[in-house]
Amino acid sequence: MLVPAAHAVTSLLSGGLPAELTDPHLLSMAQCVQLRRAVALSTLLPACVISLAAWRWPQNQAYAAIDRGCARTFFAGLVATNLLLQDYELAVACPAGILLLYGASAASEHLGFPRARLWTHASFRCAGFWWAYASCCNGIESIQPWYFALTMAAYWAHIGWCSTGSKGPHYASGCAVVAVMAAAATLMSPALQLQWPAVGT
Repeated sequence: MLVPAAHAVTSLLSGGLPAELTDPHLLSMAQCVQLRRAVALSTLLPACVISLAAWRWPQNQAYAAIDRGCARTFFAGLVATNLLLQDYELAVACPAGILLLYGASAASEHLGFPRARLWTHASFRCAGFWWAYASCCNGIESIQPWYFALTMAAYWAHIGWCSTGSKGPHYASGCAVVAVMAAAATLMSPALQLQWPAVGT
């Protein structure tokens, strides 16, 4: 989730924080956009850190409970701010699809189908990534087809590689691979490149 977080940071730095959150009148559309990015950033980063800890120590129920709480806060925050913008693709359609994939993953685990659980959970996380990406940029139209195809090829190749091992990659090496992929995806993202002012302007 480094990519949407990076978009949120650069967008907030270039556009400023929503300054009139205490104003009794309705927020402007520009303020709602900045609020959406601020909510995404403030909930996304803790969720990522806790998720990594829960992955590293799966027997620790405290990490698991905090992980669920962070994920639900992030989910509710993006739904609420997308509703403010009346972006129903991001407020209704995307969350509904994510919930369906999450339900399929949970059902697969409950029924004892680890392979199905792996692929449905990977699909759930993939959908969540693009939902966060679009919310931190300028909606669904921010997703360029070539970037989508390249990112999905790298993501699913990595998932396929991880699924071939009996125990999966070592935690540290797995984190390193994911960090490199995230950094590359962030630097290559066309939406992020548009956020930075051109040199000499």
